[in-house]
Amino acid sequence: MKKNVIKGTSICVLLFLVTATNLMAQHICGTVTDMQNQPIGFANIVLLSARDSSFIQGSISQEDGSFEIIAPSPNTYIIKVSSIGYQTTYQKTQNSKKEHIVLSNDTFILEGVVITAKRPDYQIKDGNLVTRIENSLLSKSGTGNDVLKHIPGIQEKEGKFTVFGKGTPIIYINGREIRDLSELDRLSSTEIRQVEVVTNPGARYKADAKAVIRIKTVRQSGDGIGIDIRSTWGQSENSRLNEQLNLNYRHNSLDIFGTFQYIHNEYLLTRRVTQDIFVDTLWQQKNIMKEASLYNNYKGELGMNYQINNNQSVGIRYSLYASPKDKVWYKAESEILANGDYYDHLLSSSNSVTVKKPSQQINAYYSATFGQLTIDFNADALWSKVRTTNEIEETSHKQASRMIQSTNKADNKLYAGKLLFSYPIAEGTFSFGSEYTHTHRYDLFANPQEILPTTDNHIKETHTGFFAEYNRFIKIAYLNIGLRYEHISSEHSYSNFFPNISLATQIGKFQTQLSYTTKIKRPFYNQLSSNMRYMNRFTYMSGNPDLKPETIHDLTLSGSYKWLQFMISYQREKDAILYITEQYKKNPAITTVTHRNFNRIDNFSAFLTASPAVGSWHPQLTVGVQKQWAKIEHNGETLQMDTPLFFCTLNNGIQLPYHWTLSTDINFQSKGDYQNIYMYQNVFMMNATLTKSFLNEHLSIHLQGIDLTHGRKDGNRIYNKHMNMDVANVSDSRELRFTIRYKFNTAKSKYKGKGAAAEEIKRL
Repeated sequence: MKKNVIKGTSICVLLFLVTATNLMAQHICGTVTDMQNQPIGFANIVLLSARDSSFIQGSISQEDGSFEIIAPSPNTYIIKVSSIGYQTTYQKTQNSKKEHIVLSNDTFILEGVVITAKRPDYQIKDGNLVTRIENSLLSKSGTGNDVLKHIPGIQEKEGKFTVFGKGTPIIYINGREIRDLSELDRLSSTEIRQVEVVTNPGARYKADAKAVIRIKTVRQSGDGIGIDIRSTWGQSENSRLNEQLNLNYRHNSLDIFGTFQYIHNEYLLTRRVTQDIFVDTLWQQKNIMKEASLYNNYKGELGMNYQINNNQSVGIRYSLYASPKDKVWYKAESEILANGDYYDHLLSSSNSVTVKKPSQQINAYYSATFGQLTIDFNADALWSKVRTTNEIEETSHKQASRMIQSTNKADNKLYAGKLLFSYPIAEGTFSFGSEYTHTHRYDLFANPQEILPTTDNHIKETHTGFFAEYNRFIKIAYLNIGLRYEHISSEHSYSNFFPNISLATQIGKFQTQLSYTTKIKRPFYNQLSSNMRYMNRFTYMSGNPDLKPETIHDLTLSGSYKWLQFMISYQREKDAILYITEQYKKNPAITTVTHRNFNRIDNFSAFLTASPAVGSWHPQLTVGVQKQWAKIEHNGETLQMDTPLFFCTLNNGIQLPYHWTLSTDINFQSKGDYQNIYMYQNVFMMNATLTKSFLNEHLSIHLQGIDLTHGRKDGNRIYNKHMNMDVANVSDSRELRFTIRYKFNTAKSKYKGKGAAAEEIKRL
């Protein structure tokens, strides 16, 4: 361990020495604010020659609106300041003079009415795609979930988000990592200022962060009590409820906030599964399963933030999650054939109850600035317990009937901390730090009938990381370079270096970035478990304790021109984790569904988004393609899994009179290959939302039609060495949803905690 610490520290020192040059440059500093004197973060600052307006140097403003830029010599210059949603400003300045630059809102005239930034603005900043939401049509869309669905490059499926060609992102709200996606549902779209999509996360992020979404909220001012109440009712084949209360009290430097949410969900699912097993006997299964589930979730949160002075703040947040009794029932009918002849017929019924005891999480932070040095410290602690009982009654036509009972206990503990330093050096910014995570998972599975083995898993994992990165403007480009070292200590220990580099530039209105990074994908803890789950007497499910992490090399080109955005990416996955089926060692007629590492998969992905504004119509069209190159051994042959997947989304937004807003979303996904799975069904979906606001935006109603075409159906064919499996799912996804929301004197929390272990919490 000591050797690893020395090695990581040496990396930081080396990068520090390389960049510590040119310290005698002259500085121009100041602040950028809007007309209400609120700071504007991440504005583009460009220093121009007063003689011929030629480019000299560039920078961006910090989150508090402050900026500092290097001038080559004492002289008079022109500062050009621009930010999405604001008019570009030019101002003369001199060396060592502190400037206060005020930007005006960008407005245009539509049929005699002044409209302020009604179409979301898009811009590449530091190589990341930034979408401005405030005062746009998206600010009327409802919740944070509704906003993210309309951001270029982000895809949503069943409440979960992926970044196109990258995978599942880490999501931040005001610099704090969120552990539960329901936080997005609790966030009102009117509170969001901008959304930033990072497709090449730097060294400060964990190596398993393949993409990052950073949400920044509207800065609210004023003291007093704020209230935000929301009620949502949904009706598909079942009813769904979502009740939420947000409270906030702010006085001078003290900010206290709390949230309570109750969610009631019921789902129906019909699944058809067929299996062909090619061993000494050709075993075939045909299964029809109908599943119903019921969930009642309670979530509470309480926290405070205290601004010690203008340069220091401290805070703590306590979260409690509980689900007293989640229930899942299913009935299945199975027909078994051997070499094409009838073998058996099974009728199964299952009743599963999961009790999620109160899960507790504490996050604390300290943030400070001393001169030009910035310090951020975050600490996390998590405790959770889950108890599951399952009972399956299986009736066989030709063999003895069975009753299979099982219990599963899973306890998790996590402690984590992260420390980050940032300091301006050599016309740029140098950042370095370290983080530590310790996880303990206890997982006990028992089956009294001893049809499945009893397992007792104890997983202890310690994660230590050191990182350093440097960014600055060079000539006409923005450079970011970083290196991260991670050591994982568990039953299997790993040590890896993860470099990243990106170069972003702007030519006129065309902005582009080229980046390379190395990432890792670690298996979830349930994938590492040796527990087995009984489906029927011919099908089991199991984890794999021998899974290795997956390494990903990524090269990405992205860009933006006016209302066009694009991304092209190439990835090489080594030791890819695949969902596979194989024969049970004790009985080849039994299929075990599990995971295995695969040698290599190459992936190409690209998308193009067009977001023009045509009068009061604001369409957004995205087309994309994802293609892989993989060879799968199947029944003595080699299958080339390279059929591309095509995607298309069309989002339409129309601002109607009297504060009404109408939006329709159309989504299409074609057939194609993903890993060792052929998706053999096209997916076509359409959603529609009608929104109306009252009482000066304090009261709003939303009427939504979800999956009006009932097209959220999937069909997957999984290929393996001696087997293929077809799985077709149809859920009750078509839904009518009504939401009413009232806000009074709302002031978004100043909480600045960033979290220290979001990815590790997801693995749990």
